[in-house]
Amino acid sequence: MLKQRPPWLAVKIAAAIATAAFFDSVTAVECDVSALYVAAVIYAAWHGRLKYGVLCMALSIAVMSTICAIQGTPFSNRFYLYIHLLNVSLIMAALTFAVSWYRKTLDVAIRNSKTDPLTSIANRRTLMERIDLEIKRSKRTGSAFAFAYIDLDNFKTINDKQGHDAGDAVLVETADTINKLLRSTDLAARVGGDEFCVLVPDCSQSESSTIIHRLRKALETTMAQHDWPVTFSIGLVAYAEAPDTAEQVIADADRLMYAAKHGGKNNTVHNIE
Repeated sequence: MLKQRPPWLAVKIAAAIATAAFFDSVTAVECDVSALYVAAVIYAAWHGRLKYGVLCMALSIAVMSTICAIQGTPFSNRFYLYIHLLNVSLIMAALTFAVSWYRKTLDVAIRNSKTDPLTSIANRRTLMERIDLEIKRSKRTGSAFAFAYIDLDNFKTINDKQGHDAGDAVLVETADTINKLLRSTDLAARVGGDEFCVLVPDCSQSESSTIIHRLRKALETTMAQHDWPVTFSIGLVAYAEAPDTAEQVIADADRLMYAAKHGGKNNTVHNIE
């Protein structure tokens, strides 16, 4: 599926071509303004990828040909005009493919730097950035937020007895289940081999307890459907007053998660700060 582009992108591309056409029409025929059309194509390929780059290239060549037909050309023979247009077309085509490929590669690299490659949810880096933002927002507005640290009990058993493919399937299903139950403002992240975190903004302790309880039930249902002997130890901390650092948030929830684990596993331990 093609990624949707901003509705104003086509307008900007059209404006770029129109600007190039204006200067092309008001300057002497000896003055070559092909670079303006090329710039429009580069802009289209960068922001709209290959589809928009090719469309802009075609329109640019059509406009250049039309202006040449109306105003004449500096070439003594029309054959040379066609060679010139062909050269410009080849340059535009090469730049379109190169720029769109580079932008696509860059987008993939940025996305991979922010997400876990296996589960496609946020990674630790993205989580830390979001917690920092939430701390600043909480200190500014006085809003509460909650944070949960989830560890999969008996996950090693899955890897040892059923293999790492089964273990990966458990992690993917866990991430999918968490994501389905969260609000658009919440964030799920995988921070370790079998460890997940959930950031819940604008949430009191009672609300966070309800959310995590519902999440636990959904995870238990998912594990039962696949006959996986996995349970969940969860540490949940709700902040009425934001701490100073993201590291402290993770450490507080991690401590509660280990308390749940040491208390017999398959449990949620929560606290309010």
